[in-house]
Amino acid sequence: MKGGKRAAAGADKGADVDGISGVAEVAEVAGTEGVSEGKGVSGAAGGKDIVGDGTVEDKQKAASAGKDKQKAAGKGGKGDGKDAGLTVSFELDMNDVTVFHRHFYATNAQARRQRRIIRWGVVALFCALALMFDVIWIRIYFGVFAILWLAMTPRLARRKFVRIMRKMWANPENARLYGRRTVTFGDLMRIVTDWSDDMIRWETFLRAVELPGYLLLYVTENSAIVIPTHKLQQQEAGQVRETIAAHMKL
Repeated sequence: MKGGKRAAAGADKGADVDGISGVAEVAEVAGTEGVSEGKGVSGAAGGKDIVGDGTVEDKQKAASAGKDKQKAAGKGGKGDGKDAGLTVSFELDMNDVTVFHRHFYATNAQARRQRRIIRWGVVALFCALALMFDVIWIRIYFGVFAILWLAMTPRLARRKFVRIMRKMWANPENARLYGRRTVTFGDLMRIVTDWSDDMIRWETFLRAVELPGYLLLYVTENSAIVIPTHKLQQQEAGQVRETIAAHMKL
């Protein structure tokens, strides 16, 4: 695989592909279970599906069609799948990757559980400290702090998220998260970047999530391929959605 450099992909060791957004402060890993390296489906053999005797002219046309199929089947070096399908190109930037991270932190069960533990754990601590004193004003003091903490935790969480994202953007090793992507949707999904050329089987994906202007194709619980449909033409975006919906639930 091109761009064979590997980097950690969060707590989950399940690998993902160049062009896939990993979580928190890390880059994605080059290489995915279910990725064919140089072994893409080659397509139908040239002229194999053309039958019948016909005239000399018919045979010449059949032979020509067979050569065209061979060229199409072999194009791209790694193979484009049995059906080349729809191809779209787009530029993935930091805002697009941030959309995935926001969705992950908002919906991931483990991340949500950690936030609840921190939020309500501190409240419980303030309450326990208040009960240790018989002086009323001290209890009020701790009660006010508990209320302020509940009110401030969402803002603190957002600030922490921004710090994590800025640190990730500043890391040159994460440059592969951004840049030009060419994605072909066929029997396999092909993702071409400046660093890699990968083929992914549809069954590799865990789920697909549709957000306003985006489609997220989760490869592991904490990494996904980001498709910014708002950067595509309306017809292309509709075709991409229909193709993905044909393989998995949106």
